[in-house]
Amino acid sequence: MSADGGFLEDTRSWLLTRRRGQVIFDAGEPAGLMYRVESGCVRLQINNPDGERQIVVFLFPGDLFGYEITDRVCSAEAVSDSTLRCWPVQAFLKSPQEQPRVTIQLLEAAQRRFGEMAEHIDKITHLPAKERVLWFLNGLLTCPGLPREGGRIHLPMTRLDIADYLGVAPETLSRILAGLEEDGYLRRDGRRDLELSPEGFPNARSEASLKLKTAHR
Repeated sequence: MSADGGFLEDTRSWLLTRRRGQVIFDAGEPAGLMYRVESGCVRLQINNPDGERQIVVFLFPGDLFGYEITDRVCSAEAVSDSTLRCWPVQAFLKSPQEQPRVTIQLLEAAQRRFGEMAEHIDKITHLPAKERVLWFLNGLLTCPGLPREGGRIHLPMTRLDIADYLGVAPETLSRILAGLEEDGYLRRDGRRDLELSPEGFPNARSEASLKLKTAHR
């Protein structure tokens, strides 16, 4: 995911904090604010009447969201303690001189988000469960808003979050992670920390290790 919202820096904004699990907005609510994640992690999700949910995207620092004009099309919740920057949507609608520039930038941000969601739908529809997990972990390694050191990452989301994002049962996810660890793809350190193998995940190679390998050729 690439950082969004740099074009909004000259517009009035303020910071908002949300605790882990706290609702930011619900589907169907009138849209008055748009947001950018400054720290933490946010999930956008569809809540079904039967109590189940489908997480459609995880958002990290730099990601812009909530730029609907009328009503919210999904719900947003804080995955971890998060700080959000907020802008009033009406501030742009009432500023004709800014509208063309902002509209183009928002359309570009929406296009990036649509591309990510389209890929997500394709993967969870067509890939077997194990390949979905590998795709998800590989994606985390290329996410600029998620701090990591080489192949070591701290997951801000729970196993249940990941399962609901990938469309698998939590026990299936646990079994796949255990199998990947047994096969040498990763090493688990507690419930939230993973060390991903460079052999299984090429993106896990740190810059230092790449330099070291190059020096020994």
